[in-house]
Amino acid sequence: MKMTVKVPHITYIDNLISILNQGCLWSDYKRIELDLVNQNIGYSHIKQRRLVRPVNLAAGGTIGQYVPFNFCPRSVMLFVIHKGHDDYRGGQERVLHLISDIDTNRLTNDDSFFTKYSCRFGLCLHH
Repeated sequence: MKMTVKVPHITYIDNLISILNQGCLWSDYKRIELDLVNQNIGYSHIKQRRLVRPVNLAAGGTIGQYVPFNFCPRSVMLFVIHKGHDDYRGGQERVLHLISDIDTNRLTNDDSFFTKYSCRFGLCLHH
């Protein structure tokens, strides 16, 4: 039996209304372009950096033009959210875990790419 790798994305639960109304989960870049209301649970300075960090594979652009999913079911950000940080202090209770898988991603998105490391290290390697 073939098993596919599950990949979660975390977001604030109130963002689900916009995601459903839009019919998809937009990247930060596209969400800003469309002026969509969003409750950020991540570090704002990292999100800003992703909006300008280039991607030299897949469709190119910047990291912020892609939706981040994690290979790890427990994102490091969950610990940060649990402890609280300057950009979000709402705790984990309102954090929604959206689950996809690699096969679905590849079948529905020709421009996706996967990395072995966090893109913050500048090591975006295509798989």
